[in-house]
Amino acid sequence: MKKQCLSNRHTVAFRQWTRKSYAVFNSLKLVVKIGVLSVAYTIVNPTQESKAQSDSTAIILKGDIDEVEVSGQRAPVVLSQVSRIVTVITKTEIDRAPVTSVNDLLRYVPQVDIRQRGANGAQADISIQGGSFDQTLILLNGINLTDPQTGHYNLTLPFDIESIDRIEVLKGPASRVYGTNAFSGAVNFITGQDIRNHIKASLTSGDYGLYRGSLTANLHSNQFTSFISISKSKSDGYIRNTDYDFTNVYYRGKAQINSNSNIGAQFGYTKKSFGANNFYSPKSANQFDNTNTWFASIDGETGSAIKVKPFVYWRRNFDHYVFIRDNPAYYQNFHFTDVYGGGLNTSIATELGKTSLGFDYRKEIIYSSSLGTPLNPWKEVPGDTSHYKFTDSRDNISAYLEHNLMINKFASSFGVMANLNTKLSGLKFYPGIDMSYRLNSQVKVYTSLNRSLRLPSFTDLYYKGPQNIGNSDLKPEQAWTIETGLKYENKGLAGNLSYFHRWGINIIDWIWLTDVEKWHTVNYTKLNTDGLEISARLRPQEIAGKEFFIEQVLLSYSYAILSKNSDSARSNYALDNLRHKIALGINHRIYKNFGATWQLTYQERNGTYGKYDLEAKTTTDAFFKPFWLLDGRIFYQAKVLKIFAEATNIFNSDYIDLGNIAQPGRWVKAGVEVNLGI
Repeated sequence: MKKQCLSNRHTVAFRQWTRKSYAVFNSLKLVVKIGVLSVAYTIVNPTQESKAQSDSTAIILKGDIDEVEVSGQRAPVVLSQVSRIVTVITKTEIDRAPVTSVNDLLRYVPQVDIRQRGANGAQADISIQGGSFDQTLILLNGINLTDPQTGHYNLTLPFDIESIDRIEVLKGPASRVYGTNAFSGAVNFITGQDIRNHIKASLTSGDYGLYRGSLTANLHSNQFTSFISISKSKSDGYIRNTDYDFTNVYYRGKAQINSNSNIGAQFGYTKKSFGANNFYSPKSANQFDNTNTWFASIDGETGSAIKVKPFVYWRRNFDHYVFIRDNPAYYQNFHFTDVYGGGLNTSIATELGKTSLGFDYRKEIIYSSSLGTPLNPWKEVPGDTSHYKFTDSRDNISAYLEHNLMINKFASSFGVMANLNTKLSGLKFYPGIDMSYRLNSQVKVYTSLNRSLRLPSFTDLYYKGPQNIGNSDLKPEQAWTIETGLKYENKGLAGNLSYFHRWGINIIDWIWLTDVEKWHTVNYTKLNTDGLEISARLRPQEIAGKEFFIEQVLLSYSYAILSKNSDSARSNYALDNLRHKIALGINHRIYKNFGATWQLTYQERNGTYGKYDLEAKTTTDAFFKPFWLLDGRIFYQAKVLKIFAEATNIFNSDYIDLGNIAQPGRWVKAGVEVNLGI
């Protein structure tokens, strides 16, 4: 419908979103000074800030940093204990992965479900722990990028994969830290933090007329750091009407005022034009979509014992959707969203622990040809003779209070978010608590209980199209989630086991109304979710104490099952979650500077989709078939030169993962990268 391994990946305790160029962890046997974004995922003992800690589940690869200092968005504190699980993907892992887009990269993370409509980053939905694509919050250096029109555009990112220094994937609710829409998880992209001066150029070519080029530069002095990236990507498409043309421009800068104060700014622009074969309706294989997205933010930090961090941001998105590409007048939609906001975060350290206080404000506005309430007078669509005929807006204010405490081997973090929205009645509270206890030097257990919130998107509320009817009376989604698990860490071997249960209330979904043959949005009274994750990481050379052919093996299994009130309605999103997922990643040497990365994944999905017969013009329910995918990359890495060849879907599997959209078969690519220090 319309509008709506990594070889070196680490699973670590979630403590904060950072703005440094390194992952969130303590290195074993190393002193680590860590500033923390969110005390909701941090357990702190202020009296032990100068002591070395060795309880992180992340191991630094040989040759990586010996000491890490990371700053966070809400409460900078020294990291000491673990209470949540997050998967961190580092720069090294990103460079070795057999992918050219962020969407494909995230496919390898346990409990993360990526459902792609177009190839190589055209468009994808992301969900975590059995949630829907509107229930995952997306951040860029801690700033909210989530699209209020529809979660389909949450991964319309104003930067390319070369710009990323690290990705942090939090699994589970985060509303008491980030507010609305951090319902079942959050993903934070950390960019432009490398302090080494360089200019890097890359060029990739491949099947289906693929061309991709990028240029990045980093300039660093004692007080200033500037990072800029530009990229262009095009393809003729793997089947009819799947061609695309992408352009990205991104800048991130930071100025150090003194030892305790800095100010940063970032700007991004992305333009995407792509054939949308069967994207939102199987009745047209000739759909087309064009988006233009701008983003900018300014943030700062000052203070030592009391840290104060203000921030402001702005995001604008234009979208033009055409049902029949060569006949726009038949049916088309125009959407224009403006989002701006800001906030202030303060953290105070005392003998009783570390306390965090903060607030943020967010304004969401939409002008549309189909979404909202009637607009009078109409507003012209820039560059077109059409008009925006509808509009809506809402204001959201959130306040946060959290406290962290550690007593010997026990740690806890507890707090509450108070939320006020102009579309809801009264002030609402979303509390939570995280706790952990270290059994011994290798094993730690943890548990958490948190309440979360997700507001309906403008598409949920208002969309009316050939096959869809919105519902302006929708209530916001709410849930309580409990999670418990344990983590194991020893020389060369690490792993975790976790279980969660989510009690969902008023979960939003699109169901099929047979009498009018359209999808309609509804609230489910109850939708519960249970999930399990098991992951392990093996590094043979750490166990053997010498160089080894296989550098790392990562194996994970995740499971999620949903249950709702019994009815016979056909669900479009909420019930077709990823049930079983297996991911096996292997990174190994070949000879000297030659290496390889292999990623094998298995997916089995719940639910059905409406399989459409174009000739007979009939729809029948069809189950999603499970499938295996194998991706691989072979590379040569020298000091300034990297050459690689990669292939996705090596088995050339034929599969459907969303609606009636055929996914790409085998796709071979090759490229070269030159990295010059300056």
